[in-house]
Formats: sequence, structure tokens, C-alpha cells
Amino acid sequence: MPPAIALTNELDVAALQTEFADVVEMTREIFGGDVRIEVDPDPEIVGLTNIVFCVTTIGGPREIADRSEQWHVRLDAICETHDRRLGLFVEPRE
Repeated sequence: MPPAIALTNELDVAALQTEFADVVEMTREIFGGDVRIEVDPDPEIVGLTNIVFCVTTIGGPREIADRSEQWHVRLDAICETHDRRLGLFVEPRE
């Protein structure tokens, strides 16, 4: 994994796209479509920043839950250790 990017309030999303290219690709494989990365400061812990991979996808609740679980399992395999909190946001579409 590339060296960690310093976490600031103005993280460079393009740099995150590069650093987490394997996670972006894996997310596309599972959910299809575009993947957007958002930087989300933790509201409860000052200085803690979450990196959220956002997707819009079709499917019923069970199918989306199954794919979300698959995403987390594969994320653990890709990023065995990481110094950030990585998350997933799935918006269902009809």
C-alpha cells in the first residue's frame, strides 16, 4: 500500500483515488457504476477522519446487504492494516 496521506480538513480526493485505487476497483466490481470518495470528519472524535466510498446501486435490501458484507470481507483482504477508518455508503436506486 502507498505511504499514508496526511489527514487534514482538505484532503486531496484525487490523491485518495490513487492511494485507494484497488478499493475503488473492488467497489466497482461489487456494486457497478461510479464510486465517489468522501472525506467525513468524525463528529465525536476530534482529528479522526473517515474515508467513505459512496455508490448508488440497484437491488433489494438483502442483495445490497450481501454485497455490502462482501465489500467488507474483501476490504479486509486488500487493506490488512490501514491507519484510517474506511467506510461504505450505499444508496439504493430503482
